[in-house]
Amino acid sequence: MDISEEASEELKKLMEKKGKRGWAVRLLVHSPSPNKYSYAMDFEKKPAKDDVVLERHGLKIFISKNHVASIEKDLVIKYDCREGGFRFVKRP
Repeated sequence: MDISEEASEELKKLMEKKGKRGWAVRLLVHSPSPNKYSYAMDFEKKPAKDDVVLERHGLKIFISKNHVASIEKDLVIKYDCREGGFRFVKRP
């Protein structure tokens, strides 16, 4: 799992705007059926005791240990400036 530098910077700006400077991004995983996953993000101040903590481009990311295996290794979080949103994409 990775995050583009642009997405990291946009998330930091968003946290600043929401008064959550220095917080981390919580990566949420939902599996509606076997081998199918959907992802979401939220902000959290501190990791849970069973979290894996990653740091990419100066941004902390919290992921539950229970979900680490289900996150695809080639998953990248990118920022789409035309759409003004974040996307979860597979690296080619």
